[in-house]
Amino acid sequence: MTHYPAELYVATHTGNPGDVAFYQESCIGACSVLELGCGDARILSQLHVQGRRLVGLDCNEELLERAEDHLRQHQTSPAIELVSGDMQRFQLNEQFERIIIPYSGLYCLPDATALRDCLNSIWDHLPPGGQLVLDTYAADGFHEQRLTEDGNEDEYSEIGTLDIGNVRYEVSERNIWNRAEQTIDARYRYQPTIGDSIEVRLPQRYILASQLRDEAATTGFERMDLWGGFDQLPYDPAGSDLMVFRATKPLTA
Repeated sequence: MTHYPAELYVATHTGNPGDVAFYQESCIGACSVLELGCGDARILSQLHVQGRRLVGLDCNEELLERAEDHLRQHQTSPAIELVSGDMQRFQLNEQFERIIIPYSGLYCLPDATALRDCLNSIWDHLPPGGQLVLDTYAADGFHEQRLTEDGNEDEYSEIGTLDIGNVRYEVSERNIWNRAEQTIDARYRYQPTIGDSIEVRLPQRYILASQLRDEAATTGFERMDLWGGFDQLPYDPAGSDLMVFRATKPLTA
């Protein structure tokens, strides 16, 4: 396995339909927004309104460089600030009325301790009445499948093609699932028309809806909303493809 090139990551992981509009709506009325795992600023760049402070945090320097290039095209005022840091523990010495984690960014946290630390950091950076908003793929359905094996895929399966510059890649994916640890080791193979293939991995630890609510409640959040998509219909553990979550810090906190 090799380092995951930012250009391949960005071209492959393009978000879910409707996510930009959802986060725009979720941030209405907020004067400050922090995005954790901002990547190339695909979402963040669409949240600018006059006078709103926008900050993006990511631990991947290559993605932050792409974000800088992306934001130069928008030339917002004031400028959107990008910060190199780990979403598990961060200290920005300010608070934000919205903190968002789009597109399964929460699943980058490696274990339960990391999730707890992240939620505590988020709590510290929200004022009373501030909100955490995130979306992930829904994991409850496949996690509850009573399989005798972990559901590993022995072979790569083709998922499509990508054209980057003058190079076309055939893209294949293989997932290694550990149910007990709630991890999915997603592996991607990029085969260019000419030359050697590039193989990369994207480790994830998924979270069940009940675990997320319990951890958020332990952190101190009292008002929580859980939806099965950006249309804000109720979450169905057996049938929803997405898990969309919003938690509000109490006004008395």
